[in-house]
Amino acid sequence: MPVEQEPSELWGSENPCKQGNMSTSYDDESDTESNTFSSSSHREPAPRISRIERNAPPVNARKRVDIATRRLSQDRCLLEETASSVIVEYAYVLPRATSREMLNRLEYAWGMKWRTLNVNTRYNIFRLGVKFRSLFDDNKWLLLPSRDVVQRYYNVAMSGERTGYDAPDTDISYEYTFLAHPDMIDVPILRRNLAILGSPPPPSAYAILTYPYPELGSLKSHISPHYVICNTAQKLATSDLLLAYQQTARELAENGSHTELDDILKMVLSIYEAWKKPVADPTSFFIEDGNGNFSDTSERTMGCRAKAGHGVKRPRDERLESIGSSRQANSKKAKSSPTINKDATRLSKKALRSLDGKARLSERRARTQKLGSVKNWAAEVATSATGIGDPDQMDIVHETKD
Repeated sequence: MPVEQEPSELWGSENPCKQGNMSTSYDDESDTESNTFSSSSHREPAPRISRIERNAPPVNARKRVDIATRRLSQDRCLLEETASSVIVEYAYVLPRATSREMLNRLEYAWGMKWRTLNVNTRYNIFRLGVKFRSLFDDNKWLLLPSRDVVQRYYNVAMSGERTGYDAPDTDISYEYTFLAHPDMIDVPILRRNLAILGSPPPPSAYAILTYPYPELGSLKSHISPHYVICNTAQKLATSDLLLAYQQTARELAENGSHTELDDILKMVLSIYEAWKKPVADPTSFFIEDGNGNFSDTSERTMGCRAKAGHGVKRPRDERLESIGSSRQANSKKAKSSPTINKDATRLSKKALRSLDGKARLSERRARTQKLGSVKNWAAEVATSATGIGDPDQMDIVHETKD
């Protein structure tokens, strides 16, 4: 079993970056009948795949998330504390669609090996209700790590050094602050605040929270701060978005809660700017480590990114290169060998068949001409034998004719 590894250096409890399949492909599963035509000459419609199934992480990744969240929120939504396989989904922090170039830069900044950052790690995925998962992906709210955690990341990022991370620990949790975009002013949070022992639950089991949600307090989660920093910084990409979230931060400060959010937002942006700089030493960084092990933390990115990664050949590219190498070898052999016509390798199949036909025709003509010469010689001998009356010569002529 591969050993899980994560980012490592100053922040001991902070978990690392992971690797594995950068993006996960979903193969259609169909039986024999689905691949055949019916009597009406058209295929049966393929079963529809729900949005939840289409956007869900791989099964193994979901199982690891469930293990990591069991002690904290079990299988519940981080915000509402609701639990149901129908209304609770798995959400990515660092988007699964992150480009290969950006993954390379983050790996370099985080002190990781090339192609070892795994977006399918448990520390990049958490559980949300359907509504709030959609709002999270649509940039209507974000999470902020505590000031102490962000300050440590900021100090290292500003030093210009490549950071490292300690091995992950499923018992470690981090505190995050929920910060909503002003567009959520009409979106209440129905949060469970009591254990539900019976059905239906009593009204007192839930609390209704409204924008800017000062009563929500800190949220505990297993997800790693460096993924959260990336997600948050990406959501502050424009000045309009930054101003909108700063407005919410000021409203929370006026309510006497979370008074340092504006400073945290600025540090997060500075950290991400340092992380997303181009790889400074590509010669030593883009090196394949030859490790074929996969884990949900950080030992290797799986096939989808490996095939398309920087400097990595796709299978089709390898086949084409093999064909090109064979042709090049044949060309060199033709040039170096005096007995081989260097133009021979350029002949088409049609031309080769034509030459072969001409060769066979030449052989038949030569045989016919030879037989004709023999017949002419035999006729001359017969004529001479008749003139001198030699019976032995006549016998020879008859034998020759036969």
